[in-house]
Amino acid sequence: MENFNLPFVLRQDYETWEFELEVLDIERVPNYDSYLYIGEAKEFLNQKPNRTELIFYWDRLEAVILTFFHIGIDAIEEIKNTLKCKYSLATYEVHLNYDLYEYYAGEIQLFLVLKKPNSLLIIYGNSSSLEEIKSNALEEISD
Repeated sequence: MENFNLPFVLRQDYETWEFELEVLDIERVPNYDSYLYIGEAKEFLNQKPNRTELIFYWDRLEAVILTFFHIGIDAIEEIKNTLKCKYSLATYEVHLNYDLYEYYAGEIQLFLVLKKPNSLLIIYGNSSSLEEIKSNALEEISD
């Protein structure tokens, strides 16, 4: 997945955003550092997230979690349709509290998690670390 409308470029150095980050007391993956991005909101497919978490390993950006609260169904459909046009859907799963769409391109994975009724998570990053990060984030929304 090229950095098609991805608000944060993976593998960039921590110093790129260090003055716009606040440490989070979360360890989604051992030895990875999570930060809340407090800078100006960066859009993903014309939508501004309510919360952005950047996850670093050895000062390199490895994953991003964008959270959208109370997002409209039209905006969700626009995001899903745009992703569907650009990338092939690898998997789609229906769960009690959320639907999970998974996209792949090279070393990058992108998960679209539609939490019922109208919240959305976009999780993207390098495949090597993303499965554990996704699992941790899904545990939070399943509670």
